[in-house]
Amino acid sequence: MSEQTGRDDENAEAATATGANLGRILRAWNTIVQTGDTRDLGAILDDDVVWQGALPESVSRGRDAVLGVLEGNEAPHLTHIELWENGDRVLLVMHGPDFPRTAGHVGGQRMMVYTLREGRVTRIETIGRKDRAPA
Repeated sequence: MSEQTGRDDENAEAATATGANLGRILRAWNTIVQTGDTRDLGAILDDDVVWQGALPESVSRGRDAVLGVLEGNEAPHLTHIELWENGDRVLLVMHGPDFPRTAGHVGGQRMMVYTLREGRVTRIETIGRKDRAPA
């Protein structure tokens, strides 16, 4: 047990790691929204990342393909965001007027589940509702 924290080393390491994935996604999207630059997101994407869109046929494979979906588009105007971390997954919910109601999407928001392994995004899944987010 550490005298400074009153916790054993194993618990201290777990507490330090908690929120790290959430922070990575938040930093990446903050840069996208503020500047339109996808560089921070690209830095945490695995080479073999897969982005499954809301529709079954909407699939992008690999870092370049995923970034290609975002690049060239204006950064969305956001009114607020929500983030939840659960183990290796982060749920990002973005709210704003730039998100129309479309097939698979609730109007006014976009939701994505990011799966990370060792700090790298290996999968992104766009979902239509929070209750469809993987546990």
